[in-house]
Amino acid sequence: MFFDNLNLVIDYIEENLTNNLDMGKLAGILGTNQDTFKRIFNLIYGISVTEYIKKRRLSVCCADLKDNSVLNVALMYGYNSSAGFSRAFYNFHKCYPSELKQNKNLKLNAFLPVKFSKDLGYETFNYSVETWGAQKFFGYYVKDKINKLPDLIQQEYPNFFFRYKPSEYCGVMFYEKEEGKFWFCLKEPAKDLKEVVIPSGEWLVINYLGDYSEISKFIKQVYSELGGLINCKPTRKIDLELYYPNEVKLCFKLD
Repeated sequence: MFFDNLNLVIDYIEENLTNNLDMGKLAGILGTNQDTFKRIFNLIYGISVTEYIKKRRLSVCCADLKDNSVLNVALMYGYNSSAGFSRAFYNFHKCYPSELKQNKNLKLNAFLPVKFSKDLGYETFNYSVETWGAQKFFGYYVKDKINKLPDLIQQEYPNFFFRYKPSEYCGVMFYEKEEGKFWFCLKEPAKDLKEVVIPSGEWLVINYLGDYSEISKFIKQVYSELGGLINCKPTRKIDLELYYPNEVKLCFKLD
């Protein structure tokens, strides 16, 4: 499962903070190439994988400074010199490693491991990375604060379905500061519907093939997971939702 593999990536990083971390190995755990892996990591966690590793190393290295020289700790965590390590340490902790060795009571910063805290619990949950051309839809939107959108969408869908009786539809999410628009769309033009164009690009697609009656619960759990990560925020939530008679695709634009 996608989120399980993301957690395996985090576990592998934690187990190898003092080793050379190969991006190809991390990408392989997620089952993709290095460039796509980096974009997915940044999209989900809101921080580049390189910066994440750097902050984790600077968080855990403090314990090693108690019994090792600054130079030895610098080399242990991938720095070529004590000077470069000291600068990075100061930028993160606002004190130098030499100061910490002299005063063990200094207040330090910590960047905690990011993990998905709950299991979505759907055996049919999987993902893919897909390249799409531009797509045109026709619809209308509802608007509210981001954290209220899942309930609003659930309330509005029966009205949309009753009026247009679509065989399939998509939802397109836009953000304007703290408020967002969620579009209910058709493939073909209809009365009172506005045209919406989704640009071409590469997408991370989460596929749901389970019981359709539980889709609202599933989407809420996905939103909850993406919004509840420790110490970081996703760059955005779901960009595009595609609903079909037997499948739902939750899509995040990667470029």
